[in-house]
Amino acid sequence: MLVALHDLNLAACHCDRLYVLDHGRLAAGGPRVEILTSRLPAEVHGVTSEVTTDPRTTAPQVTFLPGAPHPAETAEAPCHGAATRP
Repeated sequence: MLVALHDLNLAACHCDRLYVLDHGRLAAGGPRVEILTSRLPAEVHGVTSEVTTDPRTTAPQVTFLPGAPHPAETAEAPCHGAATRP
């Protein structure tokens, strides 16, 4: 199944593999634990974040740090995450 999501945490919670697009081009793709690092939001959205593991779901959890604009609030926020789950 292919699902297009704009929420990294929702994608991380429900999808095994993630594919992140940046301006229509593939920026990253693979298993969620390999893709969701603090480097991804910095490179694609230009924001600072911290990635931890949710203790209940074991899914990566992205937290945008104070002072960093949320991706939806930035002019450069066209990242369209596409996620899949077999």
